[in-house]
Amino acid sequence: MRPEVKERVIIVEVHFLELESDWKHNYDEWMLSMKCTKCAARLFPTSPNCQKEWADWAGRRCQEQNVSPEYLLSKRSPNWEASLYHRNPSFYRH
Repeated sequence: MRPEVKERVIIVEVHFLELESDWKHNYDEWMLSMKCTKCAARLFPTSPNCQKEWADWAGRRCQEQNVSPEYLLSKRSPNWEASLYHRNPSFYRH
């Protein structure tokens, strides 16, 4: 008798910042885009549209004010780590 195999498929949707540079991104712009996308996924884990909008906004704000996406994340949601725990506590149990 063969044991039942359970598989989990995780689909991740990545949105890049729409920087106004005619697709000539340098390494710094690309890294900023990735950081903003990562922070947006933390803020809005279930809403791809909100992730994209926040990542675009954060990218512009980071370039204008010379701040990090992590700073904007903490300003937007100071207790985001605690909210992740409350969404899925079993994930954080050891």
